[in-house]
Amino acid sequence: MNWLRNIEGIRETIYNSRTGFYNRDKYNVTSSTEGCQLTVKRLELNYLGVNNLLCQIVISQTTYKGPSNLLVASKLFPIILQ
Repeated sequence: MNWLRNIEGIRETIYNSRTGFYNRDKYNVTSSTEGCQLTVKRLELNYLGVNNLLCQIVISQTTYKGPSNLLVASKLFPIILQ
């Protein structure tokens, strides 16, 4: 399983299951019987958007890809700089 992030048409690897490498300060990847599960710990406005995050699973040499829906589970507080 891999997690990818689309930034202005460029795909960035967030999580690679083969290497197990990812930024644990920003993301939490957990096993799930429901499929791919990724928690973004420090949400930024540039994460919002259609098909911004993509889960990729390889099963028997076939790659399955699917866009994710980003659900915000806490309140957002605007910061006003003066």
